[in-house]
Amino acid sequence: MKYFFPSLFMLVLIALNGCSTTLYPQTPDRAKLIEEIIQKSVMVQTVANSNYKKKTEEEIIELSKFSTLERKQKITTPLSSDYWSNYENNLVLFTRDMNSTTEKALSEYKDEYSSELSRATDEELEILANSPDMESTKTYKKVMRRDGYMAIYYFQSLNRFELKAIHDHLARMSKLDSEYNVCSFYEDCWK
Repeated sequence: MKYFFPSLFMLVLIALNGCSTTLYPQTPDRAKLIEEIIQKSVMVQTVANSNYKKKTEEEIIELSKFSTLERKQKITTPLSSDYWSNYENNLVLFTRDMNSTTEKALSEYKDEYSSELSRATDEELEILANSPDMESTKTYKKVMRRDGYMAIYYFQSLNRFELKAIHDHLARMSKLDSEYNVCSFYEDCWK
């Protein structure tokens, strides 16, 4: 009896999952159709056409140098050139990490979208790929029952990547200031 409810729960999950998740074999034709559909996605197009502008490597270096110079002017106690070199490198890493968050989130979104589409029949994929306004079709509503979830999924992924970039940056800066004992003489050190 003690294993009855957990076992029953697992059977229900398997039954529900089995009913709604027919996966069709991945063929080159299906892969091509799925890719076409993904590229037509409003989310993919919105992100691609957004005002978000990645910084160039030149801009990253210039911004990091400028921010480092500003910091040098605030800290009156002299620090070694190694400290400032590491400080500037940390800023470069942070900006590169932030530059890649949209791309990483979109990649995860496309993978999840592809997974959803893998449950569609060949005929449904054909209809979606050939429809000029696919997201308003009955087929789309049938295939992409979790369309609202997909938008949330993208933004959750984006937030996760941004938070990781920030966390990693704060950890690097805190470690650097700790190694050079900056907090002992500068109140606005990285902690």
